[in-house]
Amino acid sequence: SNAYNAKGLLKSAIDDDNPVIFLENEILYSYKSEVPIDTNFDIPLGKANIAQSGKDVTIATYSIMVSKSLEAAKLIKENIKLQLSETKNKHGRKKKLKI
Repeated sequence: SNAYNAKGLLKSAIDDDNPVIFLENEILYSYKSEVPIDTNFDIPLGKANIAQSGKDVTIATYSIMVSKSLEAAKLIKENIKLQLSETKNKHGRKKKLKI
């Protein structure tokens, strides 16, 4: 969903002993975001990021739809507390999402 996640996940994918398919959305190439100067960081595979906390509704998404979902969440009435979980990878259905 941003440059920080792309860099951290790519590093994790390279370092992982298992085969990993790294997908990226070309539309995100023009998006600007902060990336730490420290090059020695990674983002754990299989762990979700909570982009927005809430208790009424949960949306699990990834890539460009994270920013689109955050925009949509702003349009929802204030009495609905929406949680937006950014999935970092897609495992088979046997694995549970770690939050």
